[in-house]
Amino acid sequence: AATGDLHSRAARREVRAALVEGWDAFDTENFILVTNVTKKRVVEDCLTDLEIMRKEFLARFPPAPDADMSAVSTVRLCDGYDDYLQYAGESMDGTGGYWAFMDEELVLFNPERRVPKLRPWLKDIDPISILYHEAMHQYFHYSNRQLAPGSWFGEGYGEVFGGADVDRRKGVIKKFK
Repeated sequence: AATGDLHSRAARREVRAALVEGWDAFDTENFILVTNVTKKRVVEDCLTDLEIMRKEFLARFPPAPDADMSAVSTVRLCDGYDDYLQYAGESMDGTGGYWAFMDEELVLFNPERRVPKLRPWLKDIDPISILYHEAMHQYFHYSNRQLAPGSWFGEGYGEVFGGADVDRRKGVIKKFK
């Protein structure tokens, strides 16, 4: 997808320049999604959900007055759990996603692909909930001038938003689980 009139064009070009074979990048107003997922609906749903969550975060937690909200947020969506571990490293085994503030990248795996049967203890990982939770951390990073809130606040609200039930047609959170 071309960057067109989107903000942070230089950052988007930089992300695209680092793409490796088999990976592509897709843009929304506020995000660039880097993925090796080939199923178009999964990519579109992820991009839609990210923008819905950002809108909801903005409504509930306005950015600090001097926060730079023009940065494009990078999200890496790996097609499977093995791809996720290959990128994240074996130390991330047992997780379903994370916000890497030093790299300014949210990383997770395809919500339609479950963890391998060799890891039955991970069967309850819900990548969509993780996306919403970690997107909250990513939002706080930018809205709070790259200063992390107290862990009780960030993790607490991450859990609240991780339980969101999104209506993609209306572009809103219907309810929290």
